[in-house]
Amino acid sequence: MTNTEILTIYGYNIGFRIDSGKLKIKYGFPAFNDVKESVVERGTNNIEHIVILSQCGYLSIDVINWLMNQNIAVTLLDEYGNILTSFMPESHISPIVKRRQATASNELNKTISTQILSEKLQEQRKVLSYIQTAYQQAYWLHPERKYRIEQAISISTERERMLSKINIDSQMILEAQAAAAYWNCFEGIPLLWKQAVRIPQNWLTLGNRTSPKSGSPRKAVDPFNAGLNYCYAVLETMVKQNCLLTGIDPDFGIIHADHSNRASLVFDLMESLRPRVDKILFNWYQSTKFNPKDFFETREGICKVGVELTKQIIPLVKGLQTDVSLVVKNFASYFKNKAINQKPKAFEEIENVKNLKTKQTKPLQITFTELLPIKETVKPIPIKDKACLECGVIFTSKKSNQKFCCERHKDTYRKRSLRQKRKDAGLCPQCGKYMPEAAAGTYKEKLTYCGECREYWKEKYTK
Repeated sequence: MTNTEILTIYGYNIGFRIDSGKLKIKYGFPAFNDVKESVVERGTNNIEHIVILSQCGYLSIDVINWLMNQNIAVTLLDEYGNILTSFMPESHISPIVKRRQATASNELNKTISTQILSEKLQEQRKVLSYIQTAYQQAYWLHPERKYRIEQAISISTERERMLSKINIDSQMILEAQAAAAYWNCFEGIPLLWKQAVRIPQNWLTLGNRTSPKSGSPRKAVDPFNAGLNYCYAVLETMVKQNCLLTGIDPDFGIIHADHSNRASLVFDLMESLRPRVDKILFNWYQSTKFNPKDFFETREGICKVGVELTKQIIPLVKGLQTDVSLVVKNFASYFKNKAINQKPKAFEEIENVKNLKTKQTKPLQITFTELLPIKETVKPIPIKDKACLECGVIFTSKKSNQKFCCERHKDTYRKRSLRQKRKDAGLCPQCGKYMPEAAAGTYKEKLTYCGECREYWKEKYTK
């Protein structure tokens, strides 16, 4: 094991200890007589991040103090690439900056979210354009995939144009539509295998970003998305560490909702960096021939990346350190300046009022009529533009909870969602009954129906 900027520790019953001012790490698999011990010197190492993949081992308090004094962040990942916990050197964050983040106006939040999402859409278009150019000789870049890429670029451009005209909630809907078209361009691209024997069918190509096991990117069922989850987890720690070093509170999010166990701002700032991670990992996967032993499948059908391959994937993200620092500093510029130690204007005005010399005045004489309650005029709530969940068209909502431009699109969205839920549960999409076998030969190739519905449709359309 050599000293690198991102150090990956794996194995069973790993151990960290301090000996003579040096950090000694024991790792490996004792059952296979593969136990190693490495030494990290104090002051001369260039490690900035340690990623732990083991689920068993020990790490003492003196080791934590040693790591914090060396400004080394530590991340513990679970078997799916999700962050279990992380700790990193604490940095003082000015309470004035925290107050500015917490009390930011809606206009400022919208400006920041527009900038973040615009950068993400631009980076996604760059990735798609790069694939068209760099892999133009690839056999999988057929006319149908080129059409997907052109459509995704067109959708992304149109959605970016509308970002500044709508609120943050509607912006997230447009971003999700562009992301769906973006990931559709990757789906079906084949991977290279040394031995294509006894490999699950869904491992042969890049799958959908949304896992059928979780309804989200978590618990991926194909090798590419499983590796992408590990890279995103490392990127999350890098962004959080830069927020603390820059003096920005990582908990005050703008786009992502606030949660007690999540640093929402970190996920906001990750958005514009995700396409760069996609490009790096995609190039690496396309230039690597995999062995079936590099991955393994759980009983649930979830794809997991092997330890040896994880050690190669995680360091790929370290090249984005400069980009991460730049994104965080750009965000910090909205809340930090050279006069950061000065008080905000609101507090300065209050102190100026306190320092004014009060003049002697006559006591106030309040009449009975002045004590009556004052009738406040109720201001009408401004109507905001929203994007329809079904077609994406911008419309002016008449109600605060209106999500569709018309009743027809509302009904279409509801029916499609109901069909998808029934299909995911293994039920007939049409009637919702239990479907022991998938019926074939229906009028729609993408849907399967139970026997009763199949006979109904055949009888209806053969007349």
